[in-house]
Amino acid sequence: MSQDLKTHDQQVNAESQQSETQQKKIDPVAQLKWLNSQQFDGGWGVFNNLPAGRQGEQPVQKFAKEEEEDIPAGAIAQEGLQLKSNEVVWPAERDAARMASTGTPTIQQKVIPINSDPALENEADVMGTKAAQGKLANVTGTGSGIQRQIEKETTTDDPENKHESYKSKAFKTTKDAPLSDLTEKDGKISINSIKAKEKKFKVNSKLVIPKGLKVSILGTDFSYEKSGKKYLKKEVARVKIVDDSNTEWNNKEAWTTRANVSLTEDENGLYKITVGDANVRENAVEVNGSRKTIPKDSELIITDYKQKSNTQIYLQVANKETNENYGWVNANAFGESIYNESFGLEKATYISEDENHSTINKKGTVIYKEENNYDYNKYLKEGDNYVLIPDKTKIKIISSDGNFSEVEGLDGTYYGWTSNGNYKKTDEADAFEIKDPDARLRVKQRKYASTGKKLNVGDFVITKGFAENYEYIKIAQTKKVDENYTEKADSDGFVLTENLTGKWANVKGKHAAWNKGRYTGQSDLIKIMGSGSEFESVTNELLSPYDNLVQAASKDGKSINLISGFRTYPEQKALYDVRHIRGVDTARPGYSQHQNGIAIDINTQSFSCNLYNWMKKNAPDYGFIRTVSSEHWHWEYRPTEAKKHGYKMPYINKG
Repeated sequence: MSQDLKTHDQQVNAESQQSETQQKKIDPVAQLKWLNSQQFDGGWGVFNNLPAGRQGEQPVQKFAKEEEEDIPAGAIAQEGLQLKSNEVVWPAERDAARMASTGTPTIQQKVIPINSDPALENEADVMGTKAAQGKLANVTGTGSGIQRQIEKETTTDDPENKHESYKSKAFKTTKDAPLSDLTEKDGKISINSIKAKEKKFKVNSKLVIPKGLKVSILGTDFSYEKSGKKYLKKEVARVKIVDDSNTEWNNKEAWTTRANVSLTEDENGLYKITVGDANVRENAVEVNGSRKTIPKDSELIITDYKQKSNTQIYLQVANKETNENYGWVNANAFGESIYNESFGLEKATYISEDENHSTINKKGTVIYKEENNYDYNKYLKEGDNYVLIPDKTKIKIISSDGNFSEVEGLDGTYYGWTSNGNYKKTDEADAFEIKDPDARLRVKQRKYASTGKKLNVGDFVITKGFAENYEYIKIAQTKKVDENYTEKADSDGFVLTENLTGKWANVKGKHAAWNKGRYTGQSDLIKIMGSGSEFESVTNELLSPYDNLVQAASKDGKSINLISGFRTYPEQKALYDVRHIRGVDTARPGYSQHQNGIAIDINTQSFSCNLYNWMKKNAPDYGFIRTVSSEHWHWEYRPTEAKKHGYKMPYINKG
């Protein structure tokens, strides 16, 4: 039964068609162990565990009975049906967990909680479906079981312009801004100055108008002549000689420098040549004159941007009213007025997005082999409490394996595996009774032994399906042939599921995120105009919290500017190498919170400056907290800890 079931009623009908024996034999404990007890270090996805006080009731069956319409998770897993995550967990406790982690309430519909964030709800549905089918939860998002999740409160979508806020307003130049023209060839950007088209009246050195001749001025213009790196602007005049004392020049017309002619006219409206070397200029030709500039305090809109280097960012500008395109100016023409504007989303990149491809995220990941003997020494727990079969419960034995038995209640309630010493025979035929108040449910699972082989962070593997308990997953190693990765022969093995991150990716590339030395996935990045008119990056998840902080500071007359945001692995390594030589305590590459996407460095000047004092008072309200004792500029988005500790952490991190 692998076809998609479009409605909940269809799922219920499918369940009713299963035989009683099938339902009795289903063991959803292994499913729950994976789905309901995952909590990894480094901000991985969290699923609810069973609530305290219900240890004696098998969770999936109990939930199915309470909700009436839901199907046991094991039945769905066995039949290959689709399973939504909200059908596997306890509704009340899942609501509480969602509120605690996101601050976002859920909408109740027939007592089944549906998260009010459509993206998160869809992500949970897809993830639950794949888990039920024994597939990796390769779901893009912040809540995936094997995807990266920064510590944050889920925020709803911002306005459509959140990724390109620069397009939504006009900016004022803070200085005269020279205009440029940009050309691109073979991926390289060339910057060319835009020069004014001007006239040049070249001097004819062989002709000179005699001094003292009377002339009329027919018109004036300007001639542009380069002198060194500057352009000189000279006024010229078109004159007609009106002087019969010189038959050679009388009635002729010529251009000459205006300064060669008297300033005032006589009673006949005529002027006079006042110098002995009054040059004659040829008719004008068009030349490139001085560079065009946009005056200071001009209000402009920005229509595009280009990045020649991190310190050379050019913006295409146009008239605010008419949209007339002027050309390109360096971003520094706008000063702080453009800081913190967003300049586009850069989506996470992958070498392969195949759902069966995964990347090793932990150094020294052990490859295991599956052994046929079984291990019953792992109990099903909720927090610090073991899941128990209530004392004196009447049970039947479904199957036995050595010292352990698979049991169910006389009413058909499935419990799972427990020790044979936890029950005794009753007078009823085939009936037993729990005699131990500490009768614990056990997890039946295969043993996995190390092969002695290990994989490294960044290795690509092909996933082939979960083991029985979902803690391990079967993989095949890959080999690279002619730039393509293919499955390596006879390389099958098992690894811990938590050591995989979905898809193949460059773990040291531009979008790769790291936490505590582990690669945690690819991040969508937003370009932010940082301090000094340079692009910095923040993760898509951090954009809204950071913007909220900036806007709050602005209302109080404070300017927060971004100095450093998300850092790539190579950037952190370069920083570490330089600082380490100087003896400066710095996080190793892979361990900086800048690589995890939650850290920012801002423009505080000292521990006593006005901006720092504002941050102390207000930053925790927006989820930001100082975590490095020696760095007043380093803040991290940790909303839960900010509520608990205020503006600084009680322990010291490295930046």
